[in-house]
Amino acid sequence: MGAAYVRALAREGAIIAGTDIIDDLGASLAEQLQSEGRDFSYYHHDVTSRAGWQAVVASAQQAHGPIDVLVNNAGVQVRSMGIEADDRGWDLREQGGHESVLGSGRKAAGAMLEYARYSRSSTGFSR
Repeated sequence: MGAAYVRALAREGAIIAGTDIIDDLGASLAEQLQSEGRDFSYYHHDVTSRAGWQAVVASAQQAHGPIDVLVNNAGVQVRSMGIEADDRGWDLREQGGHESVLGSGRKAAGAMLEYARYSRSSTGFSR
């Protein structure tokens, strides 16, 4: 799903910073989109890492400027999520879901709000 979001946004001309923990897939998507003239940067990122969120947001802003839109499509797949799931699998799934929302909300959305505070003018938002 993440690659589909990226491709759709790229077709619309968006500047995109995409992340994943599967580097070969992320690098392949970056190569494909860049060969089509799209503005896409790939960053290795584990959504369960709070420090990782801070680093990837800072890198994306340094490369592309302020963040305007956030698509949080992160998730953790664990093969067994029924009653047979072990504690490690359950904890990994829960941590992935919660940390991706918490991390993106605190870092990316926080950066978006900070930018909005300083970019307002008497006629609306300036860019």
